[in-house]
Amino acid sequence: MNNDLCTAVHRKVNELEPDQRSAVHLHYYQGLTLEETATALEVAPSTVKYRLRMALQQLQSRLAEKPLLSPRYS
Repeated sequence: MNNDLCTAVHRKVNELEPDQRSAVHLHYYQGLTLEETATALEVAPSTVKYRLRMALQQLQSRLAEKPLLSPRYS
């Protein structure tokens, strides 16, 4: 990713709802597994999957027409 795209993605991640933003930061930026993320957030792994899916949909719609990020979990 180029710097402009990285900056845009980071800015849009920071604009997400707090629950989604936390899930993205822990799972993608910190590299935690779904289970570790769920434990850190004190929610079920299925909740983490839902938050990540919603966050990626939000990011895709806000950043560009073509998908920039593909969900790892559907």
